[in-house]
Amino acid sequence: SYVNLSPRFTTQDLKNHLDSNRRNLVIAGSLDEQFGMQLLNQLSSINNTYPLRVIGMPNWERMNLSRLNNLEIIYTTPFYYNRLSILEVKLNDEYQNNINSKPGEMFFRGYETTLRFSFLLLDAKHDVATSLGKKGNTVFTSFDIQPVMRNESSMTLDYFENRNVYFIKNFGGSKILVQ
Repeated sequence: SYVNLSPRFTTQDLKNHLDSNRRNLVIAGSLDEQFGMQLLNQLSSINNTYPLRVIGMPNWERMNLSRLNNLEIIYTTPFYYNRLSILEVKLNDEYQNNINSKPGEMFFRGYETTLRFSFLLLDAKHDVATSLGKKGNTVFTSFDIQPVMRNESSMTLDYFENRNVYFIKNFGGSKILVQ
């Protein structure tokens, strides 16, 4: 069932919609990170009585979920870095040697998108827009870039979006790719 929670919801408000006899699936459709953290903290506190699996929003990737080890949390992201590929290890080592710090995910995103779209520009020459959906030139993650039409009947292009998403499960202090 669909539940609309107020910003001041309580654990009891959650319990009223959960079943203690089976696993509950909670799909949180809010991009508000503060609200999302409040929801996760309260769900974590009742997870032993009400078994839960929570599916959240892509921006949950930025949230600190490390304290919620007992709660299974799944979210989506258009990028996935396992940090184990030869190129990722080499970039990590070079970054640490030159900057004296570990590279964050934004470093890998910037590296990957710059390299992928530079190759695309070299391949496509002048017609990049019609080549955006082309497969190949994968650096770390796969892209499925498709046009989004504002009006399907008139075929008015609104923007392009990457339709490839990865599902990440955060549980027990580790993140794994759900396949």
